[in-house]
Amino acid sequence: MESHVIVMAVCTRRRREMLGHLLRSWRALDVPEDVQLRFLVVENDSEPRSADLVQSILGEQAEYILEPSLGIPFARNRAMRAARAMGGTHLGFVDDDEYCPPDWLVKMWAVARDHDLTGGPQRIAAAEDRLNRWNQSALTLLQQRADKRACERARLAAQGDLEAVDLYTHNWMLDLRAAEARDLWFDEGLRYSGGSDTMFSIMATRAGLSKGWASDAFVEDRWPNRRLTAKYLFSRVSAQTAQNYRRNPLPSKRPIKKLPNVLMRVLTLPFGLLVQGPRALMRLAMKAGAMHGLWKARRGEGNRHYAPEAEAFHVDG
Repeated sequence: MESHVIVMAVCTRRRREMLGHLLRSWRALDVPEDVQLRFLVVENDSEPRSADLVQSILGEQAEYILEPSLGIPFARNRAMRAARAMGGTHLGFVDDDEYCPPDWLVKMWAVARDHDLTGGPQRIAAAEDRLNRWNQSALTLLQQRADKRACERARLAAQGDLEAVDLYTHNWMLDLRAAEARDLWFDEGLRYSGGSDTMFSIMATRAGLSKGWASDAFVEDRWPNRRLTAKYLFSRVSAQTAQNYRRNPLPSKRPIKKLPNVLMRVLTLPFGLLVQGPRALMRLAMKAGAMHGLWKARRGEGNRHYAPEAEAFHVDG
């Protein structure tokens, strides 16, 4: 039986508590018979803050690397180089605020073994026990969106129609040999904007890599209360929309066409709050964020959703 070396990697920055939750879930993973599993943690910071945590949970099973060049694409590329140096045939990525169920690797590998690049779905959960009604409304909306996306991608996978589907590193596995043969890397020009995994997926498709979707290999994405707010949803959707626009510009009238819908939601917000409660505000925040992102992109403004000045949203409180 051919043996494969899977390097499970995570890029992290100042999320010590969340990272510990993930690493403990890695320790409990079931490992397929034809797989040798190794772990890699790349800390994107100027000094080591999590090396002791990695050692205490995973010990000698894990490789720890400090990547001082700030920006997630730098950390992801460092992980790719390190995984190859560790003898990896495959590289898996999940986010540092996620949790992998014990059967995740078995389910992911059942699909990834036959494809060059494989993605999987997320389930959205709260990272804290106590949520106010505004937090709960944001959480419910995010859960519904994630479930809808997962169902749609499962349908496309069943039809063999994944070519136009972007696969994200929150639940992801790559055949390193296929990437090396095509000289594929993450775009380091997207250091603060996000979207380097989207661009990698697009380049992988153009290079002819086969894509798979592990429909039942869920990871749990844990959202803290500080991100379950209208302000954060507005900022996140604005950044995502701007990035999508830059790689696939829409007709010039698209932002204008969205304006009446957003204005109507603003005017009817008091009624919406009476009928739908905080959910109405969260929906408005996401609609307004999408329009804001389109306008920013059309004006050529930079996207700095993950820049140092926005870090309070993304690191442990």
